[in-house]
Parts: sequence; structure tokens; C-alpha cells
Amino acid sequence: MAFFSKTPDPDKKPSADSKPVREHDRIEGKGEKVAILPSSKTFNVLDFSMGGFCIKGYDGKLHGNQYLEFKFFGAKDGKDVKTEGFATVVRAKDDFLAVKFTPQPRLKQFFLDYLD
Repeated sequence: MAFFSKTPDPDKKPSADSKPVREHDRIEGKGEKVAILPSSKTFNVLDFSMGGFCIKGYDGKLHGNQYLEFKFFGAKDGKDVKTEGFATVVRAKDDFLAVKFTPQPRLKQFFLDYLD
């Protein structure tokens, strides 16, 4: 999906019109869900990383640089796991919503454990 693509060659210097290089690789969602608060409307996760997530089907009023609170629901080793945190909207376009996490050590540790 070019809309959220990572620069393919890390040794290649980006041109002025190229997209920035991602800090964290994305993982395709496999049943994870995110609830955007305060509405608590739940969305399937399209992809996520240590840095944020992307959902499809978003039809709300959030726009770039807004803060939001979310709850993340997944499963690890046959057990349901969840966490909550805060994020900044990177992009709200068409029916996609992409966010990056604000600095939260507890959230970072959750995703380190979840992805392990």
C-alpha cells in the first residue's frame, strides 16, 4: 500500500519529494481491534508497529495532529490481551486513520511483549 509505504532502500538518500523512512516495520493485523475513545467504536487493525497503527473504515471527525485515546485488543498464546494509550493522528484520509503513539514506556513494553 503506497499510501503508507516505507522507503525501499535504506542506503539510498531520499529525494526532496520522497516519503520519510519508517522507524519501525509494520505488522499486518491478524484480528487485533482498536476502540477509539470516547465513542468506543471498534475497528479492525489494518497494520501496527512499535510506533503506531492504521485502521480502515474510520468515518469520524479526527484530523492530522489531533490527540486521541484508544484501547487495543489482541490475543497472545491463546489469551486475550489489551492495553490503552494515547496517540497523535498522522493521517485521516478516505476511510483510513493512521496514528503514532505518544511516548509511553508502558505501551512500548506492551508491544515489545506482544510482538515477541
